[in-house]
Order: sequence, then structure tokens, then C-alpha cells
Amino acid sequence: HHFHSSCEATFVERKHFPGALLPVKPIFAQEVQGLYCINERVVLNGSWNEGYFGYVAVGALNVGSIELTCDPELVTNVPGKRDGCFTRTFEKPVAATRGERLGAFNLGSTIVLVFESDTDFEFQVGAEDIVTVGQRLDVRSDAEEATAEEPMLCPPWPAAVSQ
Repeated sequence: HHFHSSCEATFVERKHFPGALLPVKPIFAQEVQGLYCINERVVLNGSWNEGYFGYVAVGALNVGSIELTCDPELVTNVPGKRDGCFTRTFEKPVAATRGERLGAFNLGSTIVLVFESDTDFEFQVGAEDIVTVGQRLDVRSDAEEATAEEPMLCPPWPAAVSQ
């Protein structure tokens, strides 16, 4: 299960927090306080046009590992390694475009976005909504909408391409 950048962003470091691999189903997330801080996670810290931007890939039950395109040396889900924080500062900032693949889960899990924004930012998606590649996360005014990029669509998988 691939994950993609939700906006134009620049990342300067990666933090890996080994942890548990508990289920992240909504009912479980409601019952376990701090679930997304208990589970293994990889954080990309950086910025976007409105300030700080953090992109967090959170592991879960049956997730074999988290991979990052910009950090192929990252190894997650190591038996016995459940504590600490492992930081890598990128020699050159990593620029990501909207819709660009940032990495993958071996199976699937959850992405958490932590970011600064203007006071008029309004989410178009709600809690527990499934978000697809290219789907807009915010509501824009008519003027902004007219100048906004069209959503990027995920290319078909090689097996799905007709010969």
C-alpha cells in the first residue's frame, strides 16, 4: 500500500520511533489512548507554503514494515527494538510534489498529517473518511479553486494495463 504527498512540501529530517504494532481500526483507536504515539511510526519533518508540515506513517497490526522512497536504508519492525527515536537529517532537503509517492506499508496502515495553516483552512474530509490519491483535503474559495491544480490520479498497476 503506497502513500503519497498531499501537497508540495520539503522535508529536512526523518524520525523513526519503534513501538508496538496494535490495530488502528477506529473502534480500537477510540479505546487506546495515544494509540498513534504507541505504535511504531516514521515522521517526515519539513515545511509547506503555510509553515510546518509533518507527515507521519503509523504502523499497525500485520504491517510488516514502513518504507520511504527518500530513505532506502530505513529499517522498521525490528524484533526487540521497541524504544527510542532514531533521527536522520537529510543532506539535501527532500522536495515532494502533490501526489508523489513517498513510500509504502507492507500491507496497510494510517497516515497522520500535522501542519500549520491559515485560519481559514477548512477540512473537506472528516474523521474516518477514506482519502484517495489526489483528493482535496481542504475547502477552497471560488477564486482559489479556479487556480488550483487538478487532482493527480494514480496510474494503473502494470497488471491492469490492457495489452
